[in-house]
Amino acid sequence: MKRLNIVFAADYIAPSPGAFIRSLKLLSTRVIEDGGKVAYLFSESREYLSELKKYGKIYICKNTANRKFSVSAVLNMARAIKETRATIVHIQFLGLAYLISAILLKPIFSFKIIVHYRNPPVSLLNKPKLYHKFSPLFYYFLNTFFIDANIVISKSIKNILVSHNFTKSDKIFVIYNGIYPQEIKASYSQAEHKIKDMLRISVKNKVLIGMIANFSPQKDHLTVLKAASILTKKFPNLLFLFIGSNKIAEGYGFMERAKTYVMKNSLENYVYFAGEVKNIYDIIPRFDIGILISNFEGFGNAIVECAIAGKPVIGSAVGGITEIIEDGNNGFLIKPGDYEALAKKIELLVTNENLRKKIGARAKKDALRRFTITNWINNLILLYNKLLSGK
Repeated sequence: MKRLNIVFAADYIAPSPGAFIRSLKLLSTRVIEDGGKVAYLFSESREYLSELKKYGKIYICKNTANRKFSVSAVLNMARAIKETRATIVHIQFLGLAYLISAILLKPIFSFKIIVHYRNPPVSLLNKPKLYHKFSPLFYYFLNTFFIDANIVISKSIKNILVSHNFTKSDKIFVIYNGIYPQEIKASYSQAEHKIKDMLRISVKNKVLIGMIANFSPQKDHLTVLKAASILTKKFPNLLFLFIGSNKIAEGYGFMERAKTYVMKNSLENYVYFAGEVKNIYDIIPRFDIGILISNFEGFGNAIVECAIAGKPVIGSAVGGITEIIEDGNNGFLIKPGDYEALAKKIELLVTNENLRKKIGARAKKDALRRFTITNWINNLILLYNKLLSGK
C-alpha cells in the first residue's frame, strides 16, 4: 500500500482556534506516527497556526480567502504535494480555490482527492433557479471524474447531496465529528469559579441554561428568548447564558436583535451575552442544561460537548442534531421555532433534578461511545487506507 502522505487544505480559517485545529493536530500526529507526512494550505495567516509547524510546512494563499480559484493556490498546492509526495489531498470544502487546484494537479502527481463537507451546501441550493439547476451537474461531473470521496459529518448532509444529485451515494462517507473528552475536566464548582473570573458574573444558586452558538441566520436565539420570557415568570433563579460571537447579515447584527428583545421584555437579569469565550470547556461543566436551537445544523458540536460533560441537552429537530439526540432518552428535540415546547422541556428539567442527572448520564455514555476524537481519527485513517488500497 502507498504511504499515507496528506496535504490538508482549507480556504476558511476562523479568527480563533477551535475544534478543527485541535482535531487536525491530533490527526497529524497519528499520520506521522504511522510513517507519513503532512502539509497544510490555508487562506489566511493566524497566530495559532504556528502550533501546526512541528507537524508539517504551512502554505498561506491569501487571495483564496474569497474562496475563488487563484494561481497562488495552484502553485502552493503543487509545492506542498511535491514536498510531501502526497497520496491524498484532503480539502475542507467551502469554495473552489483548492478543489480546482487539486483537479488540475491530479493528472501530474496522481493522488486521491477528498472533499469534506462540514455544512450542507445551503449557499448553493439557495441560488437562483438556473444556478440551482446546473450547479449539481457541475459537481456531479467533478465527482465522477476527479473526486475520490466526499466526507460528510452527518447523514442529513449526505441525504441533501444525494437528493440534489451532487454525487452518487457510494462516494459519500459519514464520519461524525469527534470531541476530546479529556479537555472537559473541570468540576461543577471549578466551572462556577471560572465563570465568575472570566465573565465577571455570579451563577451561584442559579439554574444555568447554556447555548454555545454564534449569532447568525443558522441559529435561533430568539426562540430561546421567547421561552425565557415564559419561564422566568415562574422561575426567577434561571439564567440563560449565550456564548458566541456576532455575525452581521443584511446590515443588521443578530446579537443586536436578541439584545433588543431582552430589553423590550425586561429579561436583563435573566440573560447574559458572553460573546466569544476562548475555552468553553472550562465553563460547560457548570451548565445545568445545554441547548442548541437552530434553523439548520450540519452536526451540532455544542450538543456533544454538553453531553460529554454529563449535561441533559435540548435541540431543534433539524439536520445532524436528530442523529445525536434520541428524544426522551439522551435529551429532547423540539420543532424549529416552537418556543412553547422548548419552555415545557426546560421546565421539566428545571423541576426534576433526578431527571437532569439521568438524561445527562445517558447523553454522556452515548457521546463517549459515538463522538470521540479517537473514533473520528480511526474512521478517517480507515477511509484513507481504503482509497489507497483501491478496495
